Amino acid sequence: MFFDELDSGCCFRWAAADEDDQLAFQDSSLDGNNNVGRVTLARGGVYTIQVYGARRMETGSYRFVIREVPETPVFDISIGDVV
Repeated sequence: MFFDELDSGCCFRWAAADEDDQLAFQDSSLDGNNNVGRVTLARGGVYTIQVYGARRMETGSYRFVIREVPETPVFDISIGDVV
């Protein structure tokens, strides 16, 4: 999955955890410049996303999208190969 922050005020952070509270990511900044990016979710099931203020007191609006992305191709490259 690719977690892409679209819009937010300053100083928000976000985290995602599975049903057993195992974190997929945490404390990533939602400031317009720091998308979490690609995350491999270790398990199926329900994940909870929490958005909170960096100092736990901020409030405001935010937007994000979660996109499914294809697997990254993996292949061998040897010295001298043209890529």
